[in-house]
Amino acid sequence: MKRFTPLGGGFCYFAAGDGKNLHLKVDSEELFGLLSAIEGADRTKIDAEVTELAAKFGEKVPAWKALAAKLTAGDLAEAAA
Repeated sequence: MKRFTPLGGGFCYFAAGDGKNLHLKVDSEELFGLLSAIEGADRTKIDAEVTELAAKFGEKVPAWKALAAKLTAGDLAEAAA
């Protein structure tokens, strides 16, 4: 199941674990905070989906590429700790 529905203007719907759909800006700290808190297999799926969206929409909406890079940098920082 996909967790993101990309929208125009750098926004998306994110299907949260509690069943709510959140309308968020892709480059918002709120979205990054939500994604950073997800762990395990769900996190792997989120990372893959964000990477896919960055590849598909990254030229039109650079925020997807920035989010993918930020999530990867966060994973690297956690691994180093």
